[in-house]
Amino acid sequence: MPRGEPCVWSYPLDLHYSTTALQGWPKFHCEVWSQDSHGRNSLAGYGFCYIPSSPGTYELKVCTWRPKPQSWLEYVSAFFLGAYPQLKDSDLIWRQDDRYRLSTFASGVVVLRISVITLGFEKHGIQYSSTSS
Repeated sequence: MPRGEPCVWSYPLDLHYSTTALQGWPKFHCEVWSQDSHGRNSLAGYGFCYIPSSPGTYELKVCTWRPKPQSWLEYVSAFFLGAYPQLKDSDLIWRQDDRYRLSTFASGVVVLRISVITLGFEKHGIQYSSTSS
């Protein structure tokens, strides 16, 4: 695929979550990988976003990033071999308290088109305000 061209992965996912509180609401967490002309796989980026808690259809843009190489040898490996640094702990992708220490650069955007359906939230005291356009 030519560099800069969008890669469309149009595959429906059907996920069901059960919860009694908004605390710990689900997040979408992704790792994007690329493959070069020699068949080598390398990390293209990490990203995450929170799933909206209100019912509706959404288009979410997930900005992705990857760690910067920290040494000259890592830069050379990344450039020639596609061996970009990877996270040892994937929780750093969404945990903001530790992520500020990382040196990263932006690597693209993942666009999600999702529909959220809620059922029985009123039983637990969760109400949605209606907004008019």
